[in-house]
Amino acid sequence: MRFIASFFVSALFCFLSVTVSAVPRTNLTPEVARRIVATARRYQLPPLLVLEVMRQESAFLTHATSYKNSRPCAYGLMQLVRATAGRFGVWNPYDPQQAIEGGCRYLAWLVNRYGRDRLDLVLAAYNVGEGAVDRHGRRVPPYQETQNYVRRILAEYKRALILEAMLRQRRAPVG
Repeated sequence: MRFIASFFVSALFCFLSVTVSAVPRTNLTPEVARRIVATARRYQLPPLLVLEVMRQESAFLTHATSYKNSRPCAYGLMQLVRATAGRFGVWNPYDPQQAIEGGCRYLAWLVNRYGRDRLDLVLAAYNVGEGAVDRHGRRVPPYQETQNYVRRILAEYKRALILEAMLRQRRAPVG
């Protein structure tokens, strides 16, 4: 089990060094990577999916804050709005463990609501809220920002899965 966890952490860093070639460094630390893996597994989420959501949401900046109409509206690594943070037990969204925990709880809740086979709806709901997804007939809402968000994360997640499979093949014993 320890080998698998360290494998995922190394895969995360290898993946980042390959996919972020335009940006030579990342704000993702080994400690945050370990927390992503452990917390995602606890909620039966793919760690690489959580990684991609976090990359998109905050670029791994612990104190990231998003603004709407010049007012802060989403906070921390997983960019939770106050209401969602409260729903999922996050009292300090700038605390990495609370942010990862709350973001994973929310993602797991969304997976339960829309299904593992509908990551597009899970991601759309994470971005714009489950109410908007439901109001649009359980489809990705026709908002350009949300459609781009879903498309980017799914594309990067698929790339990460391909890279992970390649790394597994390289590490597999020849026999």
